[in-house]
Amino acid sequence: MSADEKCFFCGSKCEIDTVPTKHTVKEDKCNYCGPYLLDDFFIASYHSRNNDKFKMACILNERRLKGMEGVALSDKTDKEKRIYGYPQMSFDELLNEFPKKPSEFLNRTLLNLSRLTKPEHPFENIRLELTTNKDYLHLFTRSIEAGYTFLRELADRGYIRFNRVQAGEQLDVFCLTTKCWEMVENLQQTDEIYDSSNGGKTSMEWDVFICHASEDKEGFVEPLVKDLQKNNINVWYDRFELKLGDSLREKIDEGLLKSRYGLVVLSNAFFAKDWPKTELDALITRQNSEGQKVILPIWHGVEYEDVSKFSPILAGRFAARSSEGITTIVEKIKDVLNDGSKVNANTKTEKPSVQRANSKSNRKQHASLTHKLPDQHHIQNLVSASEEKKFKKVKNMMPELITEFKTDLSTEDNKLIREFFVLPNNRVCLGRSEKPRLIYYEEEHKGLRNKIDILENQGFLIDVTPGNAPIYRMTEEFVELIIKYG
Repeated sequence: MSADEKCFFCGSKCEIDTVPTKHTVKEDKCNYCGPYLLDDFFIASYHSRNNDKFKMACILNERRLKGMEGVALSDKTDKEKRIYGYPQMSFDELLNEFPKKPSEFLNRTLLNLSRLTKPEHPFENIRLELTTNKDYLHLFTRSIEAGYTFLRELADRGYIRFNRVQAGEQLDVFCLTTKCWEMVENLQQTDEIYDSSNGGKTSMEWDVFICHASEDKEGFVEPLVKDLQKNNINVWYDRFELKLGDSLREKIDEGLLKSRYGLVVLSNAFFAKDWPKTELDALITRQNSEGQKVILPIWHGVEYEDVSKFSPILAGRFAARSSEGITTIVEKIKDVLNDGSKVNANTKTEKPSVQRANSKSNRKQHASLTHKLPDQHHIQNLVSASEEKKFKKVKNMMPELITEFKTDLSTEDNKLIREFFVLPNNRVCLGRSEKPRLIYYEEEHKGLRNKIDILENQGFLIDVTPGNAPIYRMTEEFVELIIKYG
């Protein structure tokens, strides 16, 4: 190996062998990207795509940490073909595995970090060589500075704890916390959903998975299942899917992973049991990981106050009620299955390319908008009676935050602003923003992220985060409700 031989993707020194064929094929053995094959035609085609090379380095590094075999990179995937022992995989197909949403960056980084520990010593310190090596690839970050910024964010959120020495904290030495391991264990259950050999997702065998307490079977769940089946809805239901000799945990995990949606029957019996809660945790983790709606709640003999005591986030979701009747519930489920893209329309948006906001001592941002939004006094008929009722319940859960929203939006300078940052504290510095945004701090609002999740799930906020700092946009309906009832 010559000293100037470098990995095509990450640029670190690696061992490169030339394979004798009609044209030059190189076998790279990189400490980060693992082993892979490249031919000279491929190198010529992708030599200038530096952004793609960085992303591919992250993907190959992740595969290596997972213990997956190397690949022969090509312009197409051929599952049956192996080149010098390596499976043939498409460059662009692998590239599509790169994280696309903030939640994916977080989840997959935590999984990467967990793979750097020894199973028998989960809380031992991890050292990342960000300045001398390419360890920032574990974090899906492009540079040393971005790596340190991400590590500080993980520490602020309680996932890692920096090692403390006499001079202070070592930002490149840390251990994973119990909070991190709890998240990792939930993510490991859903990590199998991501399967590059099948276009990125495991094929879904069922339309809905029924998550319920056994006490609710006879009176509600079984009649519901029968009606779903009459309407050609494929249901994972334990009485149908579990056979003598099956592993209970494995079969339920399979049902959770291979169902399009999880139908969760929330009842007093459900709240009292541990097993259904475990299934619900797995569904919540999957929903956070995929970034789209997975949970379809049904309230069975419970009211808002009962659900909010169990889970404020679930209480904030749109839910069917068993009192509506099984026929109505089945129709609602059919609507979701037949038009899943519309179900999530309120929580999806094209994320604009924007810069971060300026963080001077005055935390409210003032500037003129590049496009004029409708004045709040001229917004008519946006709010239905059900939206009003929903808003009032939310306001009771977070009165101080709603009051601050109203105070901020009522000023002449801020009345047209719709977007805001969520930051840990006012010591976090951001760059200059091309558009005005408000800022709200976690240290000033206890449980702020949970409250934001509730508002987003209710359709009042839209996540428009383009980078690391979370940014949310208020809907016009929400603004009207704040001004009118806040």
